[in-house]
Amino acid sequence: MSLQNCKIVIVTDSIAQVPSDLVKELGIRVSPLVFTVEGETYTDNGDFDPQVLYRRMRVEKELKITTGFPSIDQFRNIFSRALSEGADCVLYVGLSSRLSSTFGVAEVAMQMVREEFPDRQAECFDTRLATIAQGFLVIKAARMAARGAQLSEILAWLRQERRNIGLVASLETLEYLARSGRINNASYKMGSMINILPVLTLTEDGKVVKVVLVCSP
Repeated sequence: MSLQNCKIVIVTDSIAQVPSDLVKELGIRVSPLVFTVEGETYTDNGDFDPQVLYRRMRVEKELKITTGFPSIDQFRNIFSRALSEGADCVLYVGLSSRLSSTFGVAEVAMQMVREEFPDRQAECFDTRLATIAQGFLVIKAARMAARGAQLSEILAWLRQERRNIGLVASLETLEYLARSGRINNASYKMGSMINILPVLTLTEDGKVVKVVLVCSP
């Protein structure tokens, strides 16, 4: 199959926070985040209000929440459906592999899809980013695909531009870092006592690092 003028479908994760109007306009396929609250499993597919969860987290201090990642079958179904509906190429633009197992699961599913559709193109791209920083790459890739760009052009652009996009975030509280085991109890108590909160960023290879510590008001 020639890659010239092939129809490319872009797939990403809900964590990329691509606005719903752009998802619809650009035909982006979104794999929802999976999480469990008190033993009940949910997906971030638009039928669950995150603001409700945030309010519960503030009030119910012992609320048990865990995050997961989509199954191989979930990704395979998304990729296969795009190709079955007429796409020549499917490109997964995913969450940093250093932050989650999601990207690895997507790669396994994509390999299965390559075997199912040997005459099509199916690729995974690790943005090494998260949230809207990842989303910026997804949106641009989808716009390039809509204009008829070749898969090789989109991948080349993504490799170049992921180095020019950054992400900086601060945390309102250390509580959830402590509850998840990412910092020890002593660090949590000391930081909370003197109101020190970390400012975090992602390295070029997609790993979370601390930039600085700031004192909250």
